[in-house]
Amino acid sequence: EARFIRAWAYYRLYLYFGPTPLRIHVSDPAEMRRATQEEMLRFIETELLAVISDLPESGTEPQYGRATRGGATALLAKFYLNTKQWEKAADACREVIDMGTYELFSDIEGLLKAENDGNSEIILVTPLSPDGPAMNYMEGAFPPGFVAWPEKNVVNTSWENHATQHRLRESFYYSFAPGDKRRRAILTAYVNDRGETVDLLNSAEDNIRSFRFWPDANAQGNRHGNDLPEIRYADVLLARAEALNELYGPSEEAISLINQVRRRAGVSELAVADFATKEALRDHLVKERAWEFYEEGHRRTDLIRMGKHVEFAKHRGVVNAQEYRNLYPIPQSALDANPLLVQNPGY
Repeated sequence: EARFIRAWAYYRLYLYFGPTPLRIHVSDPAEMRRATQEEMLRFIETELLAVISDLPESGTEPQYGRATRGGATALLAKFYLNTKQWEKAADACREVIDMGTYELFSDIEGLLKAENDGNSEIILVTPLSPDGPAMNYMEGAFPPGFVAWPEKNVVNTSWENHATQHRLRESFYYSFAPGDKRRRAILTAYVNDRGETVDLLNSAEDNIRSFRFWPDANAQGNRHGNDLPEIRYADVLLARAEALNELYGPSEEAISLINQVRRRAGVSELAVADFATKEALRDHLVKERAWEFYEEGHRRTDLIRMGKHVEFAKHRGVVNAQEYRNLYPIPQSALDANPLLVQNPGY
């Protein structure tokens, strides 16, 4: 478990900053150079491969949220995907699918509600609770003076409402097919504390709100109990579809995998004939993953992998968007603590 957590931590560091020092022994010096790209990738891969067989099968772990064989295999699949090792990614996804342990949860709208924590779709999770480390997303997403969403029977009796104001772009809302169930968790109108109905859609600014992490009826102030899904089964299906497309172009299997996710969302199925090229299907997957995973923390990594991060930023009017921003800057505190560290280019 410790080796799994360490490999996971280094994988996340790699996605954010690129190669970092690989400190793996208590005797390692405080000052270390950054690992090479090859060293970093080899370490993460070999560590995950080494521990998978020693981890318990899902459902037999000592406590909910602990490392499992399925979780480690799914993380390995995402590691391969985000490092563009397409064949290995496709194979690792296939391993997770063939376990027969996971399946799509039937209710996409309620998938991330606190009462549905631990459902059949969740493969790797960070457990949260009002009594411990908590989900604190919703109090920053509520619009000003939020009291109720009558259509969903959501009534605010004690939830805190902070000024963060997490919002979605209206263009994203309108990109969904009208009947897409995944869009139902987006708040477009509400009743405020003066009893007024406030329309958030078609306003002068992007102001609609995501309720993917529905307010928890047992929340304590701003401490909600919704778990944070790190990898769920829909991600594995779409990851294998993407890897197969990168290897072979549009295929019946890739389209079938995507359609499993689309059927759950209540939208029309795709056909191989809809996509003339690998690039066309990749462009669709960019949109499909946005519809499926918004607010779950995957978008930046997805756009970087798919070569769209800078392109989309420029389209939104970010004039200083450049490729070097695909990595974050090394924090100054880390540079000060380790003189052998070198800052990422561009910063």
